[in-house]
Amino acid sequence: SDLLYWVPLVYILAFLFRSPRRLLVSSLVFFAATVILGLMYSIMEWQSSGDVAGLYPLGRFYLANAAYIVLVIVSVHLDEHYVRVRTLAETMTHLAHTDSLIQIANRRELDETIIRESNRATRHRQPLAIIMFDLDDFKRVNDTYGHAAGDYVLKEVARTVRGLLRIPDVLGRWGGDEFLIVAPQTDSAQARGLAERLRQAIAAHPLEHVGRITASFGVAEYRLQESPEDWLKRADDVLYSSKQGGKNQVATE
Repeated sequence: SDLLYWVPLVYILAFLFRSPRRLLVSSLVFFAATVILGLMYSIMEWQSSGDVAGLYPLGRFYLANAAYIVLVIVSVHLDEHYVRVRTLAETMTHLAHTDSLIQIANRRELDETIIRESNRATRHRQPLAIIMFDLDDFKRVNDTYGHAAGDYVLKEVARTVRGLLRIPDVLGRWGGDEFLIVAPQTDSAQARGLAERLRQAIAAHPLEHVGRITASFGVAEYRLQESPEDWLKRADDVLYSSKQGGKNQVATE
């Protein structure tokens, strides 16, 4: 009888190490085996002594084990449901904050990042910069080689840039062929140096069927208590001056 107290552990351990469907079958087979053995023992006791008093506690034992099996099955199904819901929620969050073509941050994620990092920079009095850039004469790529080639160029540029960024830097697609980088703990001079490395890497990267493409950059450092709209407007104005100055260059204020 002391050994029977540990029988429910068999069901629990089985559910930890096997698939739910096979677990159910295994648990039922094990439970059926205990029932058969218990009935055989009771029959032998009854034939030898005529005593059937042991059937009552044995019945309670079987009912308890059946309850254990049901509870563990319910727990497994609830856990599976939770995993499915959590996976779906994570997938939906990823889709809502990721550009579907390039698989980098989208406009919504960039907006949230800008607000979060500007608040942090204000709180800790740390430098913060954004680098805005777009591809020079990108319309020509689409018109000459088609939109599939344009998509390929965007992906390759994002891959090249992402390989040169630090872990805390956030790269996103601002719209069309325009990209934005949020660089925490980075002042204007450091951001300009990073932008120059990115410019050189993009210009040096050969693209299949397209050749080489260049990009123009605008750098703006965050000013304490400045609104995100004003900050982005400054970066956009600097980028425009870079384009007007001959393209394939980095401009700062």
